[in-house]
Amino acid sequence: MEQGDDLGALRILSKLYWQHAELKPALMPHLESLSQRIFFSPQPHYMEPYVIQPGDQLRKIAPAYQVPWEYLVRVNRIDPQKIRVGQKLKVIRGPFAAFVDLSHYELTIHAHGYFVKRYTVGIGKAGTTPIGKFVVKEKLVDPTYYGPDGNVIANDDPANPLGERWIDIGDSYGIHGTIDPNSIGKSESRGCIRMLNEDVAEVYDLLDIGSEVVIRR
Repeated sequence: MEQGDDLGALRILSKLYWQHAELKPALMPHLESLSQRIFFSPQPHYMEPYVIQPGDQLRKIAPAYQVPWEYLVRVNRIDPQKIRVGQKLKVIRGPFAAFVDLSHYELTIHAHGYFVKRYTVGIGKAGTTPIGKFVVKEKLVDPTYYGPDGNVIANDDPANPLGERWIDIGDSYGIHGTIDPNSIGKSESRGCIRMLNEDVAEVYDLLDIGSEVVIRR
């Protein structure tokens, strides 16, 4: 880090993060500082920036880097309707993936094993959250809730338990927001992964259709 090798430092610290849980409290300030600069700030660039060409759209640019177009909006802090020819975009090579540690109520986003961000989540009561490897099948903004008992709650209803984002991982399970922030860090859902609305909005911008989601106890 002192030598300005952000990627090298992140590689070493990420390896420690995954292999030595006892070191996480000491590692987190350094990981968060590096990650903010690498993955969430428009400067500096860590690979050749993309230069906007005539007729470009972020939806067309993003797949070449295996990231959602929403991530390009977030990292560059731009309006997707107002990109201009010749504008340089910060780009990062994806894809991003998620690892959910049920025993610690944590969801960690990473890119090829490189730490990106850690979030506290709520999980299913009585072990109802599924274990295994999944992929993102669908992403929805302001989702409608379809309950197991057939009840439907509109997307704009304050009683909708999904909050503002739904990231589908199959078999009616997903990562979503919540209307009950106090449930975060607890086992109170029917099996889904709950997040604070501001947190799931960020994860929504990082994960794409096909992104890997691993859930472990």
